[in-house]
Amino acid sequence: MENPFSSPQTASTMDAGDFAPLPPERERLALLGEVFVAWERLRIWYNVVLAAVALISILLFQLPLLFHMGALEDMVLAAIAANACFLAGPLLEGYVTWWFGPVPWLRQAVFIIGTLGAVVLTIAVVVALTLEFGPPAPENLL
Repeated sequence: MENPFSSPQTASTMDAGDFAPLPPERERLALLGEVFVAWERLRIWYNVVLAAVALISILLFQLPLLFHMGALEDMVLAAIAANACFLAGPLLEGYVTWWFGPVPWLRQAVFIIGTLGAVVLTIAVVVALTLEFGPPAPENLL
């Protein structure tokens, strides 16, 4: 007598030839999963690039910004906003993949253009913070 609680097919009873191709809807969902995983790997590089640009900009413009709590809070908010903007990349590629299928060059193009735009905005934020918090007072230099 067969167990009524077992799955319809188990790995031991299935043959490699028993796998049917995914229906189109499921295949598109699998492609979307690949898109989002690839973008999450790119997010690491995006954050590394922006952190390096921010640090270099601070070193060039005004090192004491690293020790000003208000400036640090503003930089954290800018980093959160930059990561929210990063979401535009996987959304764009996800919709294009869903509607038209994979476009091989799209991910690299969107990532490069988006990262370059974020680098410009990062430098602008550091310059704006430098102007907002001004140069350190002479008594605070020692």
